[in-house]
Amino acid sequence: MSDVDKTIIERFLLHISDIGHPWRPFHLHLEWSKRVTQEFFAQGDREKELGMTPAPLFDRESAPLLAKNQVGFFNFVILPSWTVFCRFEESFENIPPGRCLQANFENWKARAAEEDLAAKE
Repeated sequence: MSDVDKTIIERFLLHISDIGHPWRPFHLHLEWSKRVTQEFFAQGDREKELGMTPAPLFDRESAPLLAKNQVGFFNFVILPSWTVFCRFEESFENIPPGRCLQANFENWKARAAEEDLAAKE
């Protein structure tokens, strides 16, 4: 890794820290997921008040339900970031945050399947 710019590594670590709640136990991760979603919706509401069109995840009327939203977040942001992070040290996958990450992802997938079933009823 000696050919990697130190500034890039520092920025990446800051990014991982900023989105770090998926590596926490589920009860903490769930709370932060709800908080972030509410923050996004508040921003979307304000954008609508200003006559703007909010991004889909910021529009409470069209955003996917929480579990489906989180599955997408894991697939497109968290898991790719974790894959890069683990390149620094392969054993990171087996430390408690890595295990929490996997358990949280499985939990969200199960909840998303439940949301889908409930929507069909």
